[in-house]
Amino acid sequence: MAKLAHFFLNVDMRCGHKGLHELVKKKKIRMTANDFIVFLNTQKNIIKMFCGDQHALMHYRKDRGTIDLGVIKYLPKYAGGGELRMNAALKEHLLEVLKKKRNNSTHRSKNENTTQEAAHI
Repeated sequence: MAKLAHFFLNVDMRCGHKGLHELVKKKKIRMTANDFIVFLNTQKNIIKMFCGDQHALMHYRKDRGTIDLGVIKYLPKYAGGGELRMNAALKEHLLEVLKKKRNNSTHRSKNENTTQEAAHI
């Protein structure tokens, strides 16, 4: 199963492939075939990923706005075959956020109903 081995934030992407590799070496990160390392630039609009099995580098650039950091944990699941399916990762992240909001709203409503019932007693 693919997993996120490390996440680098505020990376100067001008350092290129070799520079990113040097960052990994400095941190002494050992990658297995299923590991991914994610690099995000300071402006939070460019992601680059190293894939452990092929030492491939994948790249995604968002034209407008910034990349939601919550999507990072889903990237290994949607990377493969030299392709990063960012829209699929973002969709899963947003569905998870909506699910949590719905659960919180349901939980809050139950607490409010219990409080109102207690007030009538």
